Amino acid sequence: MNELIYKYFKEISKIPRETYHIDEISDYLVNFAKERGLEVIQDDTKNVIIKKDASEGYIDHEPIIIQGHMDMVCQKTKDSNHDFSTDEIEIIEEKGYLKANKTTLGADNGIGMAMALSILDSDLKHPKIEAVFTVNEEVGMEGASNLDFNNLESKRLINIDSEDEGILTAGCAGGIRVEVTYQGELISKTGYLYTLSVTNLFGGHSGIDIDKNRVNAIKCIGEFLSKINNFYLASINGGKVDNAICDDCTIKFLLENYFEFTNLIDSINEYLKSRGEVNSIVTIEEEKTTTDVFTLEDTKNIINYIYNSRNGVTSYEDGLDDLVKTSLNFGVVSTDNNTIHIKHSVRSSSDIERDEIVEMINNNATSINALVETKNPYSGWKYNENSPLRSLLEKIYKEMYEEDLTINVVHAGLECGIFVGKRNNLDCVSIGPTILGAHTPEEKVDIESVNRTYEYLIKILENL
Repeated sequence: MNELIYKYFKEISKIPRETYHIDEISDYLVNFAKERGLEVIQDDTKNVIIKKDASEGYIDHEPIIIQGHMDMVCQKTKDSNHDFSTDEIEIIEEKGYLKANKTTLGADNGIGMAMALSILDSDLKHPKIEAVFTVNEEVGMEGASNLDFNNLESKRLINIDSEDEGILTAGCAGGIRVEVTYQGELISKTGYLYTLSVTNLFGGHSGIDIDKNRVNAIKCIGEFLSKINNFYLASINGGKVDNAICDDCTIKFLLENYFEFTNLIDSINEYLKSRGEVNSIVTIEEEKTTTDVFTLEDTKNIINYIYNSRNGVTSYEDGLDDLVKTSLNFGVVSTDNNTIHIKHSVRSSSDIERDEIVEMINNNATSINALVETKNPYSGWKYNENSPLRSLLEKIYKEMYEEDLTINVVHAGLECGIFVGKRNNLDCVSIGPTILGAHTPEEKVDIESVNRTYEYLIKILENL
């Protein structure tokens, strides 16, 4: 990998930067700018803007925004002891890729940040650069939503948060987060406490991978347990973030009489294998005890809510069966004493369909007297048929690689949509190197793809 990019990616990877824990990485960027005499703005949200004057011969050229985000999705394998609040990401080079040791790598969007810092720290030909690093992108783009565009003069923006080399993103879905809270009653019961776990599923990005029909561990457990009567829920915990397909879930429930679960476990295993989950692990443990559990009515409400909740793709774009229009991800369920917390992520290129899904969730929650809260709604980024910036990038790509650049609209969310809403004449594109398995511990980035994408970005700057 390019030495400068690797240097900065390693430095970034030493700094904890889970969403909402971004103070240290934000201050790192500020210090980077000050050490190089660059103008820097850090706002109250901890977004950072670093400005670099145009190089010789480019003074009269229009400026350009290069943009990425600081935070990363923090996921790890069951056997990992990694603490994302203190431990640095352990980077491993393997067969042409960088990956991490049993955790997400943070190439989304750490590699983009490293490329931007490399440009700011290099003697390259370019117009004035306004490098924008936002916070808390992974939870609804809160940083972008709070960014003051009065601090920026450019009318052109290159987002470096895409994950497929050779594909330029020119539009994306909007979305919203929905949190459901159910408060029940706990009672003391004696009987057989069972702990059922479904783990080691593929999981994946709730936007990019939602059309792959992967099993959601929460839904899997809910659907199978809906077939059992008269058990008492003790707790259910699955998933960590709502923008990742849930790959593990554990439920504890009590039966007053012993129950033989061999057939149920066999059924779950058969189902998972039939869905291609070849690495899945299903376990059940039993203990005779007295413990606090939810009432039968509360248990029925919670399991029915999970069972009745839709999950996955709900519609495709008209005439484009391979492009998702609207989806719903059941991302997280957690238990805190007598309260169940549930988090959904809704994505859609249509605000109308997005709101219809929210209404469906609300109706499902209201039927069991649960509370609903919506967070961070954002509209999609509509494809611009007349984009001079996109045309330029297509031309340069053709000259460099003698093949056409693929233009794509993605179901994942990108901050470009929020930025266009702040400056309606903003010309946006999004590019990036090939990153596989984002939002999972299998995440890895193609080293040569990073090098080529950086060379491409340099050539773009020379021609702006």
